[in-house]
Amino acid sequence: MDFQIYKRLQVVMKDPETLGMIPSVLAVGFGIIPLEVHSDYVVVGHVPDIYHGCFKFLESYFGREIIPAPIDDKIMVAAISEGYIKGDQINHDTFPDSEFVLKAENETKLINEKQDQVGSVICDLDPEEVVFLETSYHSSLHNLDRPEEPEEEEIESEDIPFKVIDGRPHVYKDPVGGDALVVERRNYCYEGCETRQGISRHDINALPYMIHPTEIQITQVHRDGSLRLYIYDRIEELQVGSSSYFEVPYHFISFGHRYSRMLTCRFHAVHKFRRDEIVCVEEPLAWDVSDTERWFNLG
Repeated sequence: MDFQIYKRLQVVMKDPETLGMIPSVLAVGFGIIPLEVHSDYVVVGHVPDIYHGCFKFLESYFGREIIPAPIDDKIMVAAISEGYIKGDQINHDTFPDSEFVLKAENETKLINEKQDQVGSVICDLDPEEVVFLETSYHSSLHNLDRPEEPEEEEIESEDIPFKVIDGRPHVYKDPVGGDALVVERRNYCYEGCETRQGISRHDINALPYMIHPTEIQITQVHRDGSLRLYIYDRIEELQVGSSSYFEVPYHFISFGHRYSRMLTCRFHAVHKFRRDEIVCVEEPLAWDVSDTERWFNLG
């Protein structure tokens, strides 16, 4: 890395006016920091090997020639985190196709955070009742601009937190809690940048509940136990006793690399029970064929 470029980066990190030449969402999304802004060109420090379309976008954004200055990955990530993220989370907008950076109509989305239209958030469930969810969730993530070696998948077995037996919820180690509105038994599998698989339990005391930030959320829990779900760009209703399956494909950019992600979420069952119907058991609940199928994402 050019020492002069590194020294310039150090100066810029103390200059809020230069940092402010681009919004946080663009700095994080493209993995860039403006180093020098002149009347006819801009020197841009960036994470190495970023998508070529980023420079075309920046030429249009600044209305000037872009002079790329690649800087070490770790140094850039640390600088962007300090200068723009500052402990917050950036909610990047998402797109249906991989060439989104090159389309002029997407400029507003690329320089602003995603605004989810989740609708009203409501819970009017009786405090003496609990909704039990049985779900399977799978996330597959692929970097389109930097081929990566697949990570070795880790599989960790966990005890099943609850099962409905003879019409009553049998709960191991009492994952319900006195204030829980919804208890989820989830078989989850993350691939790509994140890799896990197992069965876990989640209690929530407030809505919305994000199954995947921010594309899949539970926004309403009604007195009859039915749920309103925000699924990426639409609202879905799910009734007690029903099941449903959702696929959510999309693209986004982070630190100069485009990613494609596929989320799949299956609601196997939705139950509603009174708290006094819950049976707490001291021994782990036995696995059966359906549990194994979920574990390996077969059903």
